[in-house]
Amino acid sequence: MDNQQVSQLNDTDLAWIAGIVEGEGYIGLSKRIKPELQYVPRIQVINSDGLMLEAIGKILEKRNIAYYKHRWDVDHRRRVKIYDNYGKRNRKMGDIVFVGLGRVKRVLDAILPYMRGERTERAKLVLEFCNYRLGKKTENNYAPYSDYEHNLYNKLRKIVENPRDYTLNPLRDDIVQTI
Repeated sequence: MDNQQVSQLNDTDLAWIAGIVEGEGYIGLSKRIKPELQYVPRIQVINSDGLMLEAIGKILEKRNIAYYKHRWDVDHRRRVKIYDNYGKRNRKMGDIVFVGLGRVKRVLDAILPYMRGERTERAKLVLEFCNYRLGKKTENNYAPYSDYEHNLYNKLRKIVENPRDYTLNPLRDDIVQTI
């Protein structure tokens, strides 16, 4: 394959991942309060198709983006209890997760040009947060959160709370607030 074909293949793969993230994924910031306030950027795709999740991981590994995988292995998937409207049932599920400023920034830099759906605005806000926060990094640690960063988090939260956008489930305050 020549370089143009490889580039097109990469573009196709990234567009495919963008579609999966928009259809099956989550993009947002988790707010943790203990031991101190922390906003954690996160991209997650949950699905019962372990081969699809593995393909996402392999494509992004080629771009040197690390990820976490939970509750799945292509050959030996563990059964996880999933709740639906009819009560309990067993279903094979797994997820692939990108957590942290650097990882999430690299994923969004790769897929954002291909996003067209409702999650695009969320992706832009999370990328803006990552870029701003990475720019504030000091020698040993990050600077305290600014009003600008709190406002970005609040914008994301407002998007989630609008019932016409993104979710029909209310946020649960008894769990870590995730938007």
